[in-house]
Amino acid sequence: MRFTLLSMIHKALRSALSDDIIAAQQLEFNHQNALSNYLSTATAHLDILHIHAELEDEILWPLVKENGGELVRKLETDHVKDAELIEQCRAALRKLENSTSAEDFTQNQIALIWEFSELLAFNLMHMNIEEQQIHPLLWEKYDDMELQKTLGLMAGKSPKELFMPTLALFKKSCSHTELSNWYNSIPKEAPIKGMVAEQLGFAQVN
Repeated sequence: MRFTLLSMIHKALRSALSDDIIAAQQLEFNHQNALSNYLSTATAHLDILHIHAELEDEILWPLVKENGGELVRKLETDHVKDAELIEQCRAALRKLENSTSAEDFTQNQIALIWEFSELLAFNLMHMNIEEQQIHPLLWEKYDDMELQKTLGLMAGKSPKELFMPTLALFKKSCSHTELSNWYNSIPKEAPIKGMVAEQLGFAQVN
């Protein structure tokens, strides 16, 4: 089985957006702590999704543009639409936060669930296309070690404040084998090696 560069982050994003919808359905007016926690978590998930798309555009698509130009153009167009859907979700979060009555809260809650559901549905199809068509193009030109280095480059360009939320999603969404293989691919000298070992419960070998 070849290295599937996008699998872990896509599993994390599927889990994140699904969790955001389920958690939104359970919110209640005037439960401020629960709402604050939800807003913080959902915002982080939107940030992770947005950054992931930007890194694909910047780092991944140039690797396959020669053989997959038409596909890349479609995926870039998808990312423009994705950014619009993300902004609609952010606006829905702000409206929910600013609700002034129980009735207002319920209406905004329903609207938020619709927005996140549309975002999830769009990304489920988008990620299927990426995994089914981008991975074979990458395998034609690059070996697994080169693809692991590319993943490391993408991870290194992700904002530091999103590292722990992303790692938590990996831990929740991916198999132990996937996590172990990913951990073992991280260079020993990488600053994140120790944090990953601690969070995932792996023994770090010096």
